[in-house]
Amino acid sequence: MTESQVRQKIVNIIQGWVGLKRSDKSHAPIIDTYNGNKPLPRGYKVTYTDAYCAATTSAAAIKAGYTDIIPVECSCYYLIEAAKKMGIWQENDAYIPRPGDEILYDWQDGANYAVTDNQGAPDHVGMVEAVSGSTITVIEGNMSGGVVGRRYLQVNGRYIRGFICPQYAGKATEQAPEKSVDEIATEVLAGKWGNNPERKQKLEEAGYNYKAVQACVNQKSKEGVSQKSVDEIAREILLGKWGNNPERKKALEAAGYDYGTIQAEVNRLSH
Repeated sequence: MTESQVRQKIVNIIQGWVGLKRSDKSHAPIIDTYNGNKPLPRGYKVTYTDAYCAATTSAAAIKAGYTDIIPVECSCYYLIEAAKKMGIWQENDAYIPRPGDEILYDWQDGANYAVTDNQGAPDHVGMVEAVSGSTITVIEGNMSGGVVGRRYLQVNGRYIRGFICPQYAGKATEQAPEKSVDEIATEVLAGKWGNNPERKQKLEEAGYNYKAVQACVNQKSKEGVSQKSVDEIAREILLGKWGNNPERKKALEAAGYDYGTIQAEVNRLSH
């Protein structure tokens, strides 16, 4: 994956939590993910009624497998301390972040925030989803009412305490994907990559350009060169066309089909 894709992986995770609430405990998966990562920072197990902004960004890091580059904590204060030890703390309030960076806030920031460096005690944290011009979109757990939601603020805006800037480049592999767009498009048509939105996420996490793959899929479909559908192949198997295993599996895979997907459909039709 490229650095951009590495960043997007964790952003995708926290995007999937938008709308979860503490009031109905729909935020439980976040808390459970945090508590399931042992050892717990300072030995504290987060409860379902606790403030959980830091636990949210930490749970996203845990789920993404990025705990080697992102500090895990349930306290904003200790989150900053951990980031400093990792060498990824950005004190400059006017820093322009990138998706996947974290923003810490201090609600006691003064009116002269634009020309001073806020060094107060942190009160809240969120993860940058996007930056457009001077507008930063942040996803945060435990917003007003205890929900996971979005905040929009300006670069060098009031209440910014500083930033955690994980070194995502260290997890990036700039190598080109092993298979060509044409090969992947053929696999998509054979059912290997599933359906959207999961297909898009899987392709991007594997380092492929989703738009390029989908365009190729569309072109193959228009030209009538696409493979038969999973349902068609499954029905052919039931009629005995593809023989028996292990020869059937070899023949299907040689033809570009995903054997597991085909067999699952055969099993479904057989019942």
